Amino acid sequence: MFYGYAGFLVVTSKMTSVVKLVVDRYPQHLINVNNPKFMAHVLKTLASCVSRPDSLLSLSAEDTFVLTTIKRGVQGNRFCEQDLSAEFDQLDWAEVLRVAFENRVASLLSYTLAPVFSSGRIPQKQLVILKKFFLETTQKNLRIRHNLNRILSELADRDIEVIVLKGAALASTIWPHMATRQMHDIDIVVPVEHVRETVNVLFELGYERTAEFSLEWHLKNTKEFSALREPNSGIEVEVHYRFFTPNPRLRIDETTFWLNAPSKGFGDVPAKVLASDELFVYLCLHVSVGHFLEDNMRSLLDIKLLIESSETSLDRLKIKAYLDDPYVGPLVAFPVLICSRFLGVDFESSIENASSVLSLHYSGFKLKVLEKSAAHFLLKSKTGSLSDWVLARLARGVIYEPKISLIRLFSYFIFEQKSITHLNEPESTSVTVKKAIQRRAKLFWGLMKKKRNVSKP
Repeated sequence: MFYGYAGFLVVTSKMTSVVKLVVDRYPQHLINVNNPKFMAHVLKTLASCVSRPDSLLSLSAEDTFVLTTIKRGVQGNRFCEQDLSAEFDQLDWAEVLRVAFENRVASLLSYTLAPVFSSGRIPQKQLVILKKFFLETTQKNLRIRHNLNRILSELADRDIEVIVLKGAALASTIWPHMATRQMHDIDIVVPVEHVRETVNVLFELGYERTAEFSLEWHLKNTKEFSALREPNSGIEVEVHYRFFTPNPRLRIDETTFWLNAPSKGFGDVPAKVLASDELFVYLCLHVSVGHFLEDNMRSLLDIKLLIESSETSLDRLKIKAYLDDPYVGPLVAFPVLICSRFLGVDFESSIENASSVLSLHYSGFKLKVLEKSAAHFLLKSKTGSLSDWVLARLARGVIYEPKISLIRLFSYFIFEQKSITHLNEPESTSVTVKKAIQRRAKLFWGLMKKKRNVSKP
């Protein structure tokens, strides 16, 4: 709370220009964070903003087409001639591909549309791109699988236990085709005591370091060692030794993630994958913490496919315990809300009242902020408006601090503070204050720059 108020006091002389970005005109001599009428006006204006019809859901025809197509594509429901309507012919296909590539679902789009490629209804230029990219994705995923099998084989020879994470574990299981799940790298988890040996194995297999950070630095500051690449194939590997970045708020017992992990065959080599309950929680936090408000469509589709898989049966009591946690609960509930409302996922057998699960932790203004910002997770739409930026900034403060006061939330909007995604290492008070001042100064002048850009015609 102290930093919130201090931030406002430090920049009192500049506050008028900042507040004009968020609120309607207000007498300048009354603009003061300690003025109850002023703060009531600020909060009333913000509440009105989030109560308006949701501009974020007013997607373009191309946005809507991509979203609808990938939703059916992940279920193996591909296009046929009867699906080709007049609206199909009116699409801007350059924009369709831009949306698909930016959200990393172009391969899934290509797979879903493949049965109508010969119809002549897709422009030749975009048709060639879609065909070529699906082939390239297939080849890359096969290289990833080959490299993964080599790594697992070497680690098995050394009796190092491994859990395979994310795309490499999901592409050939719950996705309709191994090439529909675009992947960038290989993610594996090993016990922390075997990290150095695992990294040495990768060096022996020809992987090279891509960053100068030492292994000791990674072990202290991150949850994975992500600086390894195989030069011939270009495949990168992230060696995780924790499932989540250490943070006092996230009290998740990772021991159960290891104990409950079942074995799965990767080629002729056995390795472990996360059990359904732990995988569900991991994917939800990957959306809420790992990539908040950006690059989430694949992870949301991972959740959708996991829940809709015939082999998935979540433990209601275990998931409820996660949802009831004051800090973990909101981070799990938010992706559940998005998948339930916008991707048509039925959580009925696992989560009661999934479409309103956020109300376990939020109400009123905060709940409206998160419900509005949920649309940001669907697609990276071209929403450069100031109101969208304000909404995203407020949502970040709310999701990471469910009990945040409205005064501090407004402070967070102006001076974005350390969130749950950052490590909280012990440091002296003087260092803390110095970093806080530097961070707020940097963000303040960034806001001033953004304000000047917005005001340009």
